[in-house]
Amino acid sequence: MLYIMEIQGLKIIDYSKIDAIPEIDPLLVITKLLPPNPVIVEIGTYLGGTTVKLADARPDATITTIDCCNHGDNWNEPYNEYVQTYVVEQVLHDKISKQHLLNNICRFNNIKFIEGYSPACASDWTTEIDLYFEDGDHENPNLHKNLQFWSKFVKVGGYLVAHDYGEVCPDVIAEIDKMIGNGWTKVLQERLLIVLQKNDNFYKIFPVA
Repeated sequence: MLYIMEIQGLKIIDYSKIDAIPEIDPLLVITKLLPPNPVIVEIGTYLGGTTVKLADARPDATITTIDCCNHGDNWNEPYNEYVQTYVVEQVLHDKISKQHLLNNICRFNNIKFIEGYSPACASDWTTEIDLYFEDGDHENPNLHKNLQFWSKFVKVGGYLVAHDYGEVCPDVIAEIDKMIGNGWTKVLQERLLIVLQKNDNFYKIFPVA
């Protein structure tokens, strides 16, 4: 088990206790199906709970995770009571911050963190992707921009995984549903997690210029 120790104040923080998404198990099943040395892109790092699970499951992977970190003083906002009563009071004993995100992911040498607004912060990206995990902005137009940009880099046979595919995020449903049958095949859905696989028809529908 890995720990980060803050000598000042004698504080020991076990970052492994920061939870991933509730549907982490099916996501890890998909991760295990990837070829050797896969390229994984995650949009929406937050505290890196899911990121480090991916890194631990596939130490041969190169994982790029992107977050704008523009939460101000309200890093608790995405999860509210859970974050306050568990992460803040029981794990960190501190306010949530970008520094805790960095402390968490730095435990793994196969994670690269980019701070910025996707996809603009990665406009020079050219690498093919085996797994694209979208858990960033859940509303259009930013969600549409991310899906449009990143999905073209996913290899045929590679996966697009979206979180919060549910009625509380209607834009996620609308955008993902448009992709199903248009170069993408739905292969798994569990709770708010949906997995699509790119098929051969993608380049017939969206030919490379």
